[in-house]
Amino acid sequence: MMSIVLAAASTAASAVAGAGGVIHAAAGTVPAAAAAVHATASAAAASTQSVAAQMAALTAQAEAQYKALQAANAAAHPILYWMKMTPVGAWVRNSEWAFPFLQSWHFIGMTMLLGVVGAIDLRVLGVARAIPLAPLHRFLPLAFIGFGINLITGICFFCHDPWVYAFNTSFRIKMLLILLAGLNALWFRLGVFLDLDRWGPGIEASRLAKVISAVSILIWLGVITAGRYIAFT
Repeated sequence: MMSIVLAAASTAASAVAGAGGVIHAAAGTVPAAAAAVHATASAAAASTQSVAAQMAALTAQAEAQYKALQAANAAAHPILYWMKMTPVGAWVRNSEWAFPFLQSWHFIGMTMLLGVVGAIDLRVLGVARAIPLAPLHRFLPLAFIGFGINLITGICFFCHDPWVYAFNTSFRIKMLLILLAGLNALWFRLGVFLDLDRWGPGIEASRLAKVISAVSILIWLGVITAGRYIAFT
């Protein structure tokens, strides 16, 4: 019986000793794990600092390139630079509401202009022939007011950043089409629109007048399309 007790005690002592060894070994791994975590954190911090330094260097390089480009543009195109530096250009660039305000009025002016011009052109083409042309002609001052609004707001847009517009293909096409629209309107006024009293109800316009009016509508549709493409070219 005594031998059994001694054997059990020996076994228990061995188990305790083994557990103590395991605990000691586990305790020994804690500092190593802590050191590994510290090393990883240090490496991550160093990597973050390196990325931040690289980003700062790239930002500084981009700013330097932008300033150099602005200086070169100012030297090559002093008039454009002067327009950008005007109070109007600064106002459009720095104000949060200037651009949407100007866009709204630009669309209003375009609506006034094309509303009147479109009505006259459609009447010449034969739409609503019962309406005499002379009353429609009395709305032309509204068209001129609309054109004036577009001219003023357009200058403000241009002063915002002249280089965006001056070398933009869509903008150049728009300006060319506006010039053609003006010449076409002058041709209509001097060539076929000399006597308003002849253009009463039911009067059929001449073929030349219809051609000029059709060209006018196409030109103004081109103006609108080119204007919308300015932001995408």
